[in-house]
Amino acid sequence: MNNLTQLFFRYWFILLILLLIGLSPSQAQATPIFITDSTDSLELGPNYQLLLDAEHKLTIQDIQSDKVQKQFLAIPNERNNFGYQSETHWFKINLINTSQKNSHHLLELHFPLLDDISFYLTNSTDHSVISQFNTGDKYPFNQRYYSYPNFIFPVDLPSQINANLYLRIRTQGSMMAAATLWKPETFQAQSRVKPFYINIYLGLLIALASYNFLLFLSIREKSYLWYVLFTSSLLLAIGSFTGILFELVWPNSPRWHNQSMPIFFAFSGIFAALFSREFLQTNVNAVLFDKVFLFIASLFGLIAI
Repeated sequence: MNNLTQLFFRYWFILLILLLIGLSPSQAQATPIFITDSTDSLELGPNYQLLLDAEHKLTIQDIQSDKVQKQFLAIPNERNNFGYQSETHWFKINLINTSQKNSHHLLELHFPLLDDISFYLTNSTDHSVISQFNTGDKYPFNQRYYSYPNFIFPVDLPSQINANLYLRIRTQGSMMAAATLWKPETFQAQSRVKPFYINIYLGLLIALASYNFLLFLSIREKSYLWYVLFTSSLLLAIGSFTGILFELVWPNSPRWHNQSMPIFFAFSGIFAALFSREFLQTNVNAVLFDKVFLFIASLFGLIAI
């Protein structure tokens, strides 16, 4: 075997080893988060460890056993979006308060459409539960610790403690677990920014719907009516998706809240297709496209049902 052939096989052998390492689940422990007096905000995603419970039976006592602790895996590529998965997800974060005094922070889960969430803060030494909360968008809004569209939990750590934070999440929709640990003052400041921009957008939709409704009343052209119904449906869909309507309009109807978003988005698709059909006069100018628009509207109608 000549030197060139040896070099070729050596190259592919090293590449194969690297691929096997890269594709295998990471068994390494995620880096702990050290809480200091200057800790202002921290993204928790890079420090997650994950355990999947396919049978939905594990309790916090089970989770803290040595056998189950070994099954937690660090998440590669710092993923926070896991798509549509039926398993119960247990996320673990190791928190170490290095300060000489107690610390008070807020944990924010950024996705407001998670069905069932259990929060546990435990002492990693004796496994005692320091605090726990249960929430999710399948529960009435007033059961939340913090009145806010996203899920907020208090994280109160005694001084010089090594603690584990567990998030148990089960949902029928997308499993998105992006979270931030905030100082309360910092959270109060930033929490005004996102709702401000969302409210501006919703306000523009209300203005568009109102203006076009007045035009419809004066001109009586059907295209304006379809446009009003489209913008109104989109307004309701976005309000439902962001959790604003759940907080302000139907806080005691979690079942309707879970059903409302796909229904409103489907209606927006129906009315968008009907508006396009009426505005372009496809029933006269383009019969083929007219059938396409009717098919799209029918398809969204089936989704709404």
